[in-house]
Amino acid sequence: AVYISYDVDKPRSQQKYVKIANLPDCKSYSTWSIMIPTVLPAGRAILRWDWVALHIWPQPEMFVQCVDIDIQSTSSTLPSDLDSFSITNPPIYPDDGNDGVGYRNAFGGTSQDMTGPSCIDGTINDCWLTAPGTARNTDGRRTSDGSGSVIAPAPQPQPESQPTPQPPYPAPQPAPQPVPAPVPAPSGSCVSNGPE
Repeated sequence: AVYISYDVDKPRSQQKYVKIANLPDCKSYSTWSIMIPTVLPAGRAILRWDWVALHIWPQPEMFVQCVDIDIQSTSSTLPSDLDSFSITNPPIYPDDGNDGVGYRNAFGGTSQDMTGPSCIDGTINDCWLTAPGTARNTDGRRTSDGSGSVIAPAPQPQPESQPTPQPPYPAPQPAPQPVPAPVPAPSGSCVSNGPE
């Protein structure tokens, strides 16, 4: 997931964030492009990226990186108007796969839903995966202190993927080709036949 905070001069324990993207199956990509929501105002900010690894379920392994950024925007929204929340106090993520909505078991047995809070704009960046009403949405764990007025838009329905039609009979296979027999090297070549 990707978050933005404008609390660049506050200690980490006091920083509030808005979520702007979900990154499903991020281990499969070396790059990923995200759209910055148009509601975000211009200014210095912190971009936070996190990945919850589930290979030792029910215990998650968290990977987090942050970078200072400068957002260019024409939005008239103020940072204080955003419905921002703390990620750590209270924690936005469950402690483990059995806490609250928990995490999916990557090796089966549970639905393969993404865990996390909703985004500031539910129409971009795969934000429908953690929209309000989804199985592992954690909005009930967050607090915003009531200061923000910009609320996440309603999620847009995503089209269901259609199965690829399969031919009613097996596809023809190419006929096997004969393998050429090895040809002995001509006399006087650089091929060694033993210790001479």
